[in-house]
Amino acid sequence: MRRPGGDAGSGTTNYVLLLGAFTVSTVGDWLYKLALPLLVLQMTGSALGTAAVYALEYAPYVVFSLVGGVTADRFDRRRLMVTSDLLSALLVGLLAALVWTGTQQVWMVFLGAVLLGAVRPFYHPAFQALIPRLLPDAELPRANARVQMVESLLGFMGPVLGASVVVALGITSSLFLDTVSFVLSASAVAGIRIPRVVVAKVKTRILDDLRAGYAYLKRDRVILSGSVVMAFSNVGLYMVEANFFFYLVGLRHMGALAVGVVLGAAGVGSVVGAAVAPRIVARVRAGPLVIGSLTGAGLATALLVPARSLAAIAVAWGVVGVFTMLVVVTWFTLRQRTIPSELFGRVVGFSRMLAFVTIPPASIAGGALLGLTHSLAALAAVAAAVQVGVALIGWLTALRTAGEPAVQVGAQEPAATRG
Repeated sequence: MRRPGGDAGSGTTNYVLLLGAFTVSTVGDWLYKLALPLLVLQMTGSALGTAAVYALEYAPYVVFSLVGGVTADRFDRRRLMVTSDLLSALLVGLLAALVWTGTQQVWMVFLGAVLLGAVRPFYHPAFQALIPRLLPDAELPRANARVQMVESLLGFMGPVLGASVVVALGITSSLFLDTVSFVLSASAVAGIRIPRVVVAKVKTRILDDLRAGYAYLKRDRVILSGSVVMAFSNVGLYMVEANFFFYLVGLRHMGALAVGVVLGAAGVGSVVGAAVAPRIVARVRAGPLVIGSLTGAGLATALLVPARSLAAIAVAWGVVGVFTMLVVVTWFTLRQRTIPSELFGRVVGFSRMLAFVTIPPASIAGGALLGLTHSLAALAAVAAAVQVGVALIGWLTALRTAGEPAVQVGAQEPAATRG
């Protein structure tokens, strides 16, 4: 059915509003993702506590990835995005007020992290699904390319910008500013004008929809094994990333900006990886490329073992970002070419749930190890071993065969979005 994107002028204006809202909202995410772990570090001085709040920001993805995808398919996506931004503004505003009055407690920060993390699984699929409603088919490739460019730029600018704001204004003012950013984002989305669509009542139950996606995932051994490999490779990745806060600020006393520099370096690496990925993906089979890139990310993590200066740490994590983006681009492309379009959202929902389920325990385990050893070298060595080990195990699974014609014979029309 033709997507009602409206005339060219209104469609472009609506898309600009949507992209602007997404940019502001994502910067807002970085503000609280940096401010809350630093707040817990100030309150407790604990590596485990700092890692825990980082983990709690990701934990809701495990619970709500499936529900968020189904919700975005069943309800008005513009209203869902507005509601998500306003809820984020309310939550951050409450946290800012608590810190301003000095009445905050650690459990309140933890609860705020969980609730804020629960918003994104609803916001992101609604955003992805709204783009085709705003623009005609011919403009979608360019529009999606712009979204990916914004995401890549924010990957390295977001942490640096967020950390700079926290350093310059302090945690309290940063949280108040974050509240304003979410309100601005909601206002931009509310300004989008698109024809109202009468949505037919859905006759199937949500549980039935989820069962269909799960049944497909069980049948497709490549996607299932790849999803499990991705999940366990995240253990090694997030053992380190979640604990840069405690190591750089708590142990090395480098300040919050150092965290932004290191995470920003990974963003720079991601941009490089995204730039070279299309040519590599066109020449190398998906399975070996994913497994090889996971191995490369593990070996790059090992560069942190001898690293002592901020520059060395940033370079090492930037190289990790290159390999991580190669994995992401290859894996997303493989899923789009393999999963039937009518099942894509639900299957990817299960895949994302598996990918996120290991992040919270990995973050906490890394915090516990760093708290005991006070050594980035020890943490990096364990994390690198995990990533390389998982990649080697992945070579023994069906993932290795991905990309061969025999694997792709069941593929139908590629899905329009990454899900």
